[in-house]
Amino acid sequence: MGSRQELEALLTNQLRLRGLARVEDRLAFVYKDQMVTLKANATIYRGRFIDVLERGHIVREFRCGDGCFDWDAIASTIVNVAERRVQSNGWNGNADSFASGLPIPCFL
Repeated sequence: MGSRQELEALLTNQLRLRGLARVEDRLAFVYKDQMVTLKANATIYRGRFIDVLERGHIVREFRCGDGCFDWDAIASTIVNVAERRVQSNGWNGNADSFASGLPIPCFL
């Protein structure tokens, strides 16, 4: 079982390949100026897992069952969370709307 840092690095790389930029200094990714937070960890009891969060609540949990995650499903969940926010906030598409004054995303 790999460390949390190894899992985060793998997650960052896989989501970058799918067009999602990671936010600097936190495990979060940006889509349409919306930051979606994730939690990645590995425990003895649960194995490796990745949670997609919405305002601190788990939207969906992914587990590494047969040795790998469904990276497309993780990326799709991030996009869906961001899309729901955009629709409910009446997003106008301005670059200034990056929601929370958090650091600008970087590509790792």
